[in-house]
Amino acid sequence: MAQEFDPAKFLPLFKSEAEECLEKLNKGLLSLENNPDDPEQIKALFREAHTLKGSAKMMGIDEINQISHRIEDIFVNLQEKKMKFSSNLANRIFKALDIIRVIIDKIIRNEKIDIDLSEIYQELQGVTTKEKVSDMEAEAELLSPLLPKKEPYRFEEYIRV
Repeated sequence: MAQEFDPAKFLPLFKSEAEECLEKLNKGLLSLENNPDDPEQIKALFREAHTLKGSAKMMGIDEINQISHRIEDIFVNLQEKKMKFSSNLANRIFKALDIIRVIIDKIIRNEKIDIDLSEIYQELQGVTTKEKVSDMEAEAELLSPLLPKKEPYRFEEYIRV
């Protein structure tokens, strides 16, 4: 007969692995700030975020799973050159990593996770969309002298009689 999975038995192992991932993510982000176009560093950071996400999912810790997933998405976009690394981006990720640490500490102490995560979710989600939009706007500015000038479209009101 198969035994039921008890996450509590694996909590010390999860904590140890998560702390190792968080440490590597912190150091990797600092390294990336010095060399933002290093594809190997971006790939290594993606792997750490992916590992953290998978471990959290296995343990049933949705908060860490969701934050890690958003961080992972950022690294995918960096790998695919859909966005550029910046200090602002690094600060948002550092903030998310700090929140993950707080969540882990609360879980270890068997405390309720009473943190409003909507702000960090939005910040991390906003990074991917905002950075992409700013890149598209910059590209449009470069192309604008080449495009013919158009009158802005005006809405006119009509009253049907």
